[in-house]
Amino acid sequence: MPSRFSLADPCPADAAGRECSGHGLCRRGRCLCDPGYAGSSCGPKQEPPPTRTARERMTDDKGRPRYGRAYADQLKRDLASEMDRRRAENEERMRKLRDQFKDQNKQIEQASSGRRPPLPPLPAPLASSRLC
Repeated sequence: MPSRFSLADPCPADAAGRECSGHGLCRRGRCLCDPGYAGSSCGPKQEPPPTRTARERMTDDKGRPRYGRAYADQLKRDLASEMDRRRAENEERMRKLRDQFKDQNKQIEQASSGRRPPLPPLPAPLASSRLC
């Protein structure tokens, strides 16, 4: 009975015509792949996606919990820190507004007390010209 394979049996070739995608040897119609390559045509070995542990599934990319009591506690901490940050920003805005209003009130008091604030100097061409 003749052999099922012969040395002339072709192996799978890629688009460039290389047997075993250029990453293995063809023996009896099958590819013997180089390390790092696998499959019938010696393609790149694809690693399965890493499995995540239960703890990793319970946390997001930054390590924060996603579910349950731990999630609720972390959410409370995050919200509290955000509120503190916004409160500090608002206090700073309010301080600036208070200072601005104090300055405006001083100007109004000076104007209403009969004392006028000094006039700004005249522009140079008007200061040197004579009036009739």
